[in-house]
Parts: sequence; structure tokens; C-alpha cells
Amino acid sequence: MKNEKINEFVTSVWDKLGTAEQNKMITIDMSRLTRFQVIVALPTLKNIDKLDFIGYPVQIRKGIGAFGSDIVLLRDSNGDLSSWENQGFLILNEIQLSLINPHFEEYVKEDKEYKGEWTMRGKYPEIGWIVSKPKSVPTESSSVEITLKNSEDKVTSMIVVQG
Repeated sequence: MKNEKINEFVTSVWDKLGTAEQNKMITIDMSRLTRFQVIVALPTLKNIDKLDFIGYPVQIRKGIGAFGSDIVLLRDSNGDLSSWENQGFLILNEIQLSLINPHFEEYVKEDKEYKGEWTMRGKYPEIGWIVSKPKSVPTESSSVEITLKNSEDKVTSMIVVQG
């Protein structure tokens, strides 16, 4: 039942994407995130369960994600810790927070009391909320290539982004 409600909530928030109110709440600037405040990751092309898109940040590691992005460690609705990089998030408004916060209360209480190290996949321990110079290994370099072709299948332009 809890998972159903959370799935419905994420769906309803995503359904509002594109509205003026919701666009103000989209961020890729991790300094706008608040520790232990529930957020929703923007939808991706990956086939991931909606329950994995909602949670609250417990730590931000600066500049070691894909393309130099920050990595956000997110506690999800099942209590698991996941890492997100090169990702935007929806910051929820007060009404949305009042609806969803009760589903995270037990985890938030435990995490607020926790003073130890946070890890990624059991490795790279770090302490604190914002880690400016993480000791962890940056994500492997990535590259993206976009090729535009005309109607005669001839390349008209190419963009390559290295990270």
C-alpha cells in the first residue's frame, strides 16, 4: 500500500512537468538541495521503478560525477541508498512535502542521528553533508556524440562532448 501511494505521488508530480509552477522547482544546482528534504529525480530514459526516483539527499559529493557533475546520495522510499549524477531534481512544494514526508519519517530520524561515513556501493567513505574534495574516484570519463544528417543521409554537423 505504501509503495502504491508513493508510485501515485511520483506519477502526479511528473504529470505536472512543463507547468510554470513546476519549472521553478526543477534544479540541477545541487546547492539548492536541502539535507533530508524529500525530492523527486527527473524522469530518465532508463526503465527504473518509480520508487527509486524519490527520496532525500544525505550527502553531496562535488565534481566527481559524469561530466564533472556532483553526485547526490539519496535515501529512497525503501531505505536503500543510491547515487545520482548528471541529474536534475524536482524540489517539492509545501503541500507535496506534507503528503509525502510521513513515508520517510523513520528513515529521516535515523539518518539525522547518524554521524558516521556514507559510502557508495560499500566503498569510498565520506563524512558530512557537502564534500567539496571527495577522496572517492571520479566516474569514468564519458563522451556523447550527436550526429545530424539531412534528408539525403549526409552528415550536416557533429557534436562530441567529452567528460
